[in-house]
Amino acid sequence: MIKQHFPQHYGFVETDLGNGLVLDLMRDFDGEISMSLREWISTGNSIVDIEPAFLEFGRFMYEHSILTKDILDHNIVVVRESEQDFRLVMIDGIGYSAFIPVAAWVAAVSRRRIKKKLEKAWARLEWLQESGGISADLVNNSSWGQGFRYNHSINKRIKED
Repeated sequence: MIKQHFPQHYGFVETDLGNGLVLDLMRDFDGEISMSLREWISTGNSIVDIEPAFLEFGRFMYEHSILTKDILDHNIVVVRESEQDFRLVMIDGIGYSAFIPVAAWVAAVSRRRIKKKLEKAWARLEWLQESGGISADLVNNSSWGQGFRYNHSINKRIKED
């Protein structure tokens, strides 16, 4: 059940940026590497298509009281299970770092926090969709490039300013 929305993990490895968690690489039904929500929107796909998957993801997070830092568009990938069926998988941002972790102790507080984070995440996706996604310039010249599979060739796949 947990594998539906979280990749299998294999532990930590040392990288040039510090410790890194080794996870399964998420792939679509056709073998392509799955896109982040950020890339999905920036390449012209609609959030309407993934709304049922987002609602299922939210239901899962809520029912299991899974706390996250934030639900961000570059931390979630859209796994295409067929041309019309999608599943969202969270690949980063998992954890809860409150000084006094009340939400981790009280289910009602946890669920309220998760609901607010999901609402904020959907509003961010709507904003990203309305703004046309992330420009090639931002992808190539800022930290907005996080969440894109191939930064070096992104100019071919997203709209220029």
